[in-house]
Amino acid sequence: MLENGLPQIRYNQEKGKGVEQNYKEAMKWYLKAAEQDSSLAQSTIGYMYDLGLGVEQNYKEAMKWYLKAAEQGDARAQCAIGEMYNLGEGVEQNYKEAMKWFLKAVEQSFAYAQKNIGYMYEKGMGVLQNYQESMVWYLKAAEQGDADAQHKIGLFYSNGEVVEKDLIKAYAWFNLAAAGGHKKSAGIRSKILKEIQPNQITQAQKLSKKLQYKIDHPDETDAMIDEKSTDDSVESSMEGQGLPVDKSKLKKNGTGFVVTNNGYILTCYHVIKDAKAIDVKIDNITYPADLVQSDLVNDIALIKISGTFTALAFSSDRSAKLGESVFTIGYPNPEMQGDSQKLTRGAVNGLSGFQNDLRLYQISVPVQPGNSGSPLLDMQGNIKGIVVAVLDSFITLKATGKLPQNVNYAIKSSYIQALLDSVPEASDNLRKPQNKKLPFEKVVDNVKGNVVKIETF
Repeated sequence: MLENGLPQIRYNQEKGKGVEQNYKEAMKWYLKAAEQDSSLAQSTIGYMYDLGLGVEQNYKEAMKWYLKAAEQGDARAQCAIGEMYNLGEGVEQNYKEAMKWFLKAVEQSFAYAQKNIGYMYEKGMGVLQNYQESMVWYLKAAEQGDADAQHKIGLFYSNGEVVEKDLIKAYAWFNLAAAGGHKKSAGIRSKILKEIQPNQITQAQKLSKKLQYKIDHPDETDAMIDEKSTDDSVESSMEGQGLPVDKSKLKKNGTGFVVTNNGYILTCYHVIKDAKAIDVKIDNITYPADLVQSDLVNDIALIKISGTFTALAFSSDRSAKLGESVFTIGYPNPEMQGDSQKLTRGAVNGLSGFQNDLRLYQISVPVQPGNSGSPLLDMQGNIKGIVVAVLDSFITLKATGKLPQNVNYAIKSSYIQALLDSVPEASDNLRKPQNKKLPFEKVVDNVKGNVVKIETF
């Protein structure tokens, strides 16, 4: 049985699954398998000598075992030998020899070797520098799901030096790379987000979905891919922003509120944390949302949907007043209380939060799970903050010997606006506050359409 391409016994020993992690014991079992000419065991022994896992690091010994496996056609070992020639580890550095071994590995469509050949053509290592040829090899690796190669293609399209500049294609490839764990891709994707229009974002998401479908179904024809990857039943993801996600697995519910007419929405970061997909529900219509910006310290997230909407406005006052009347609308406990909005009223009980945290208001507005991300509003319907937390009863009981009564918190609007300032497209489109006094029922009617339900998967 294999796991991560490695024999199960070795995997258990090395990773400590069911046994204490023990590289030396793992090596003992590899050697037994290698005696029976297991190329996988031989390749892994080479890897352990290469990195010094359970044995003293020894490049020459690593090369010996890699060669045993490579002679049996093991693509991993062939690629490893190429890397050793490429870096001059255990052998004299020789780019042409490295290329020879990489080409052996790509005969079996080994993505890592394809990516390395792309890099060698990009840098002119052992071959004439050729960006177009580099792009060809990166694309081969990218279409097998290699995140580094996907990132490289994104760079080519965003820079416009190798191929014609195309931010839609760049965004789509950075989506895939970010979903594959490439750390820089998500940041570049966020910058591109500021340069393209909402309809272009939608195109990029669809392209991401098509590319990912092609990666997952390499044997299907282009016509089949075009048909199935554009199926509306395939939803988009947040992490991959456009990748297919199984939405039978609801992660959590929360609340958010629209702050610009072009679809920027604020919520709590913990509502969307680790989500593979975000859905926003407005008037029984579901919109896929993308994460644009987040503030983990203050538990704030800015997401975006495509379309035109009405929005809430921020209060012109820098701070709420002690005793000021406030209210919120949200979607608490939808499993028990249903999907309709719930309104609760209260007052600002304190101008600081738990243990004098100056970022927070303490409020008497009753809130429950699902209210996270709800707007804290004044009596004119202007934003004073975001409802973020309920003081944990058990922790408070242990600390004070008393149970808290209706102790809830909201992040102050000044911290929210600091986050918005980092996204000019959002901060430049904020509404002016509403200062006209209206009957409370009318205020509620004006704002309730701007408070949305958020579901993550």
